[in-house]
Amino acid sequence: MLALLVPASAIIVQLTTGKASLSLAAAIAVALALWRLWVPIGFELQPKGFLQTMLGRTRITPWKEIRRSETHAEGIVLFTGSQAAPWDALRGLYVPCGPRRDEVLVVLAYYLKGSGSQDGSQSRHRT
Repeated sequence: MLALLVPASAIIVQLTTGKASLSLAAAIAVALALWRLWVPIGFELQPKGFLQTMLGRTRITPWKEIRRSETHAEGIVLFTGSQAAPWDALRGLYVPCGPRRDEVLVVLAYYLKGSGSQDGSQSRHRT
């Protein structure tokens, strides 16, 4: 469904401005903003931290850097900042859980409790 935003944005800009160059620029901007839809990303919860693999590159975020989390119906968002900020949506680490959501929550609670993060009382949980 989100993939339809790219052509929809191009059509709306084309109809509004009548300029093909702006329409193309809008489509490119939306496609870049939604890059996580197009790039396969792997996730692992390891004793050292949260491991992300994308395009052959691996990045680990140590558990001690995770300060806050939000639980959603489809996944969990991990944040390195302890206070909520307007730009959090752009900087959070989204972990899609699917049917293993409860298992992932248990593992995260274990690692985050041991890291001294502020998960729990200050995290926001949405279901």
